[in-house]
Amino acid sequence: MDARISGLLEYSPDAILLIDESGRILRANAAAAALTGYTVAELEDGAMASLIPERLRGRHAEHVRGFHQQPVTRPMAAAPMAAAAMDFPLRRADGTELAVEISLRPIRSPGGLLIAVAVRDVSRAKQVEAELAAAERLASLGMLAAGVAHEINNPLVAVLCGLELLRDDVGRHPELAACASAITDAHDAGLRIRAIVRDLLAFARDEPEDCPPVDVVAVIESTLRLAANAVHGRVRVEQALQPVPLVQGCSGRLGQVVLNLIVNAAHAIPEPRSDGVIRVASELEPGGWVAVEVTDNGIGMSPSTLATLFVPFGTSKPAGAGTGLGLAICQRIVTAIGGQIVVTSELGTGSTFRIRLPPALAAPAAGDGPADAAPAGRRGRVLVVDDDPAVLRLLCTALRDHEVVPVVSGAEALDLLAGDRAFDLVLCDLMTPALDGMQLHARACALSPALADRFVFMSGGGLTTRTRDFLRDTGAVHLEKPFDLSRLRELIAARLG
Repeated sequence: MDARISGLLEYSPDAILLIDESGRILRANAAAAALTGYTVAELEDGAMASLIPERLRGRHAEHVRGFHQQPVTRPMAAAPMAAAAMDFPLRRADGTELAVEISLRPIRSPGGLLIAVAVRDVSRAKQVEAELAAAERLASLGMLAAGVAHEINNPLVAVLCGLELLRDDVGRHPELAACASAITDAHDAGLRIRAIVRDLLAFARDEPEDCPPVDVVAVIESTLRLAANAVHGRVRVEQALQPVPLVQGCSGRLGQVVLNLIVNAAHAIPEPRSDGVIRVASELEPGGWVAVEVTDNGIGMSPSTLATLFVPFGTSKPAGAGTGLGLAICQRIVTAIGGQIVVTSELGTGSTFRIRLPPALAAPAAGDGPADAAPAGRRGRVLVVDDDPAVLRLLCTALRDHEVVPVVSGAEALDLLAGDRAFDLVLCDLMTPALDGMQLHARACALSPALADRFVFMSGGGLTTRTRDFLRDTGAVHLEKPFDLSRLRELIAARLG
């Protein structure tokens, strides 16, 4: 064989196979042996058909036909046609598949046509690509969730506040007891909608790295509500949630882990089956760590599946049912906060995933929570800024014990404050159009620094980095829509006390 070809095979960092027109492997380099798991002798004793799919063999045939249709100009010259790189799965000696990029290059030789097959491992690049796509989907989900939350929460303020007002008024008339019961049921349904929206926001939003300590039981309960549709009718969910200390981590990311484990557990129980059970438990370990367990009585896993469970793309689900990234991402989230995931499983019996989480380094200071409710204070003047007319009307009714001045924009509020600063409280939506709540606050403080402590902000969607920084830097009180009227009244009473 030509010395140049031998040198190419010997020193190339890529796996290279040299095949003839029939597809038989004539030469293979050491990189090809390392990549495929076969020895060089085993490769040179076989055919490409044992390594590559039918589609690539068809491309090989095209090269052979093209070669014979071209006039011979120079011996030992590379033929003009060369295939573009293509992605294929390559089955290694141990039966595992590897994502590879394969390119074919015809070469003229004195003995006829030779085709150099270069094989490059692109599994890591594919993994990174898939992780980036997953991250982009999660980011898009977070943006969508925030937008949807804002659109739902604003009218939900009017619904819940209106129902609270009706319930209070109807409660004074015993003959309307049936109406009072219906109003209470409707209000409870509205609270369920509020919980669903908040759960979705907590799961999808991009949280800061310095998250406050997490109540893992609350995260589990929130996640179980999100997973209700995925498991409803398939399995029975049992809860054994013991009170546990706060843990390190972010609630949204831990919710993502628990949701993934619950959905996986449901998929591990084949349908139809009437005795499928998922058990979700929390407990405090003797060493002070917090444990969360998700157990199912599904099909279980073999030792070989367990060995690759957290390997990206190592999914045991049917094609199209998953990317194989879910558990790998879960492990990364848990280990990033110093935790562990331990798995036990037996074929035909089921599986248990145990998440071990370190306790929070310090509990939040007692003064970090909301202030205690103050007794009803004096009548005050309240400027309410919100671009939703229904919300404005309901807040005016709810705060009828005070003098309420409603405006629909930050610009209108600023004009009003320029000539009248005698407001005890400015109840302002963070995201009003044109001039938002943060800009209004800055300009109002420029008019009179005394106004700085009179702002209470409302928001209907997930907080952005900008709004989080603003609330942290100013120390302003923030109410997330839809809020309880009792909470708002207590807050105003405390301010006016």
